[in-house]
Amino acid sequence: MATGISVALAASLFAGCSASPQGTGTLPSSSVSQPTSVHGGPQQFPHHKIGAAELLKLEIAGKLAGPAPRDALKWQLQHIRGKARPQYHFRPDVPSAKAWSDDTEFGYLLGLSKRFKTVSSIDVESNGCYDPVTVKIDHSHNIWAACEYGSSFEAGAAQEYNSAGTLQATYNVGCPTNISPSQCEYFYSDTFDQFENSSYVFASLTSYENCYFVTNYDEQCGTGAGFEYWPAGNPSAQPTLINVTSAGSSSVYEIYYADIDSSGNIWFDYYGCEGSSCGYGIAKITSPTTSPNVVSVAAPGSLEFAGGVYASNGSTRVWVTDQEAGTTTEWTSGTPGTVIGPTKTNVEGDRDPVAGGFNSTDTKLGIGDAYGWADTCTVATNLCALHPSADMTDGAEGFAYQPSDK
Repeated sequence: MATGISVALAASLFAGCSASPQGTGTLPSSSVSQPTSVHGGPQQFPHHKIGAAELLKLEIAGKLAGPAPRDALKWQLQHIRGKARPQYHFRPDVPSAKAWSDDTEFGYLLGLSKRFKTVSSIDVESNGCYDPVTVKIDHSHNIWAACEYGSSFEAGAAQEYNSAGTLQATYNVGCPTNISPSQCEYFYSDTFDQFENSSYVFASLTSYENCYFVTNYDEQCGTGAGFEYWPAGNPSAQPTLINVTSAGSSSVYEIYYADIDSSGNIWFDYYGCEGSSCGYGIAKITSPTTSPNVVSVAAPGSLEFAGGVYASNGSTRVWVTDQEAGTTTEWTSGTPGTVIGPTKTNVEGDRDPVAGGFNSTDTKLGIGDAYGWADTCTVATNLCALHPSADMTDGAEGFAYQPSDK
């Protein structure tokens, strides 16, 4: 199984593969396009600015992949329907925050005290970051957000803020260097996660669509899923695409969450199929920026629903959250190891830990819950607690300790 998916996917990483994409014809063989996602049908990217409620409706209907299970998305839609975007007026004391989470649907990062009270906020939507999903803290204490959509609402982005909460850079997903400009006049995608090391900044592409006009009336589009990356500190550079979609018997259709380990391997979870078996699995990409090769870690169906991926302990240990099971499992060796959780449910029995990370000493795991709180688990005892916050009640999908263990 592992060999099969590795061989099938490695063949489709960069330019040179050919397939029949969505559209009225076939792209030239030099394109990197692949068949459209089968999970929920063809993706219907908005192509224009839409509100949080409209985006949730597309995800609930299966027209776009959602960062959380459908029941949690329905809860979020019911909770924000008719609600005005909140205006936070916390004192600008960003350095006092001991952790960061988000108000995903309304475009804020929230700085939290040790008691999980909101002490600061960053209005990322005002900087063109819509629906921030994950939050990560790097070794320099900078705050990173994965924007499901950027200011153009055509594709996602990764944003970097310094420890004072000032925007440092926006890495916008778009037409990459390894798709010919003649085959990429428009590039549509969505992003659930981002990650970085000293050399590169990466953004996940849950799925993407690159389009160009053959004639004034004939548009050709190719689709796939994967990652784009930029040289660290150079957000104006044109990104490079890593396409992990395969048309063979082992296929990745949608990328969910990801991180990079200390050896430079990208670990990610996904929705895909092996033969007639479809579900959520785990894979990794070795040498992603030089000689990428995709290796299966856990077959489709190994997860009930894909959740956050986090490389802890100086990026040497890799953990994956299963949103439905409420657990976070170590996969460093390629097999399941230590399990943390499940996280707590509220009085209604709801629970959906999405993504998070560890504190600087690796003694605590924190995760944002789509039902509107922060989860923490003590690693040594595996005791988990639920921390409600009045400012997270629209649904939190990311969490990071400040400082982290990166």
